Amino acid sequence: MAIFLHRGPTAPGVDYSMPYPVVTVELDEQAGLRFTSTVVGADNGDIRIGAAVRLEWSDREGAPMPVFALRDPPV
Repeated sequence: MAIFLHRGPTAPGVDYSMPYPVVTVELDEQAGLRFTSTVVGADNGDIRIGAAVRLEWSDREGAPMPVFALRDPPV
């Protein structure tokens, strides 16, 4: 599921100048286990329900934050 947050609480490293993608990902390794985070490195228009993603880590002021990237981004 993909939604776009237009405004949220102030957080270091978060740019709210455009809608911020918030996604819930169901893990292939364990059906029913879902994780909510964001998608990085993709245009909002390229984020689709059912798109394959891979886990990446983003540094937010020294704290690791799990994020997702599209596995097969459009060219």
